[in-house]
Amino acid sequence: MKSQSDVDNLHEGGTFTIPTPWLGLNVLFAVIAVLFLLLSIAYYHHRIVHASEYQAAAAQSASFLDLCLSSGPTWFGLPKLWLLWVNTAILFLGSIAMQGLQSATRRGQADSVRDYLLIAGALTTAFLVGQIVVARQLAGLGFFAATTPAVAFFLIIALLHGLHVFGGLLPLGRVGARLWRGDKVADLRLIVELCTAYWHFLLVIWLLLFAMLLLT
Repeated sequence: MKSQSDVDNLHEGGTFTIPTPWLGLNVLFAVIAVLFLLLSIAYYHHRIVHASEYQAAAAQSASFLDLCLSSGPTWFGLPKLWLLWVNTAILFLGSIAMQGLQSATRRGQADSVRDYLLIAGALTTAFLVGQIVVARQLAGLGFFAATTPAVAFFLIIALLHGLHVFGGLLPLGRVGARLWRGDKVADLRLIVELCTAYWHFLLVIWLLLFAMLLLT
């Protein structure tokens, strides 16, 4: 009787392989996705608990972002967080710059790589600063995490997403340091592709969360 190894050797086929860096990034994507999925579940639980407030807001065509500013009928008299729209546009432009960085890296254009690297870094930094300004606007209006669950929920989303964006700046800074050191552009291709995929992923996460808060 043939052993199992002999039987297996009779079958032709290959194995599916994925480079270790991409495997690690995909695992990171899964962890981040689960984290923000749990936040989304917590959001809908918040809607159930505070159903009367959401019904009142819906009657006035108000969104969750309006609820973040206050609890009760007074939220309609407060200014909207218009800066969130600006921050979203900045993050979108940053993702476009990262795509340009990846294309320039593949073509081996060192000058373009430097330009796109600076643009992407500047836009990402501007996004983080903008999110901090939004939090300070809330604080200036007298609304903190302890004021209402809506404010706490919004700040948690912004903080966690901001931390992940800030974490992406670290490998991007490493690309700049290697480029400054004189490394060949071809040697930076993998890390740039990983960073670009990470930027696109965080953009999608933010757009989904922002749409959820805005349209609900």
